[in-house]
Amino acid sequence: MEKPAQFCAETNKYRNCAYNRHGTIDMEINHTVHGWIPYTASPDDWVEECVEMYHLVLAEAEIGPYVPPTPEEQRERMAPLSRVAFRTAFKNAGMTTAVITAAIFSVPDESEQEDLQIVWEDAQSFKRLDPLVGLIASRADKTAEQIDAIWNAALAV
Repeated sequence: MEKPAQFCAETNKYRNCAYNRHGTIDMEINHTVHGWIPYTASPDDWVEECVEMYHLVLAEAEIGPYVPPTPEEQRERMAPLSRVAFRTAFKNAGMTTAVITAAIFSVPDESEQEDLQIVWEDAQSFKRLDPLVGLIASRADKTAEQIDAIWNAALAV
């Protein structure tokens, strides 16, 4: 098998090495074509040069500890919900169309109200950190953790 052209463990530079939750090492490598790119080095990779990179970094680099994502970072990474999944999950959690509409109209700024109304009426999917989701949660007295649980349950369906 031909060796990959993207890097050579002996000549390429690497930076920002840190363990990840899987015990492998995340870093950036200076790709010969694309410049600095994210890369994960593993001792179990099927490409010999990738295993060499893992051992090279392990021997040479200062490797930072694994730092778990913050709750906000986890929310940012949550998959979006389709319109149907969002509306069904929120309705089942007591946040009906009437509750959501009331939340939108509770916003004092009319322009912001209209923006939220457009999102509510026309969005085909919703992200966990969309401003509308935060508004609904606050007006329905739901904590971020409660919304996370509703969101994750909807994703599991």
